[in-house]
Amino acid sequence: MKKTLMLFITILSMIGCSKSDISNSNPYLPSQSVNVSVPLVFANDLRIAGGVYYNYTIGYGISGLVIYSVNGMDEYTSYELTCPNHPIQPDGSSILSPDPKQKTFFYCRATHLHNGEKVYYDVATWGRPINQKLQYALKPYPTKRVGDNIVIRY
Repeated sequence: MKKTLMLFITILSMIGCSKSDISNSNPYLPSQSVNVSVPLVFANDLRIAGGVYYNYTIGYGISGLVIYSVNGMDEYTSYELTCPNHPIQPDGSSILSPDPKQKTFFYCRATHLHNGEKVYYDVATWGRPINQKLQYALKPYPTKRVGDNIVIRY
């Protein structure tokens, strides 16, 4: 009986803590539907672990999106390329830019909203800010590989 009760409690806690239940709500980022299919032939870096592909095309999120290849085969993550820690700026400075030295780092150009500093986010560490105590990480999008395409639907 005790084993059955423990199994039941374990299952309930796993269901209650599933990733799909985690809220990614952010008052600074409006909800934006995304329906993108990126052929790997156009994003060859995603065929290797640690590869990165980014695109600022309209329809690719609010300002654009970045895809990160976790293992080069079937595990991918993608994130919104708008700084999640302040309101969207009309001058475009809240659009994240790629760091030329670290391919998994993207930074916010709105330094006037971050005490005069560039804020960096690392897509290899779930979009978390680098060396900063900020409230929000990058907004993630559901991502999967379907054949030779990376599909993002939100």
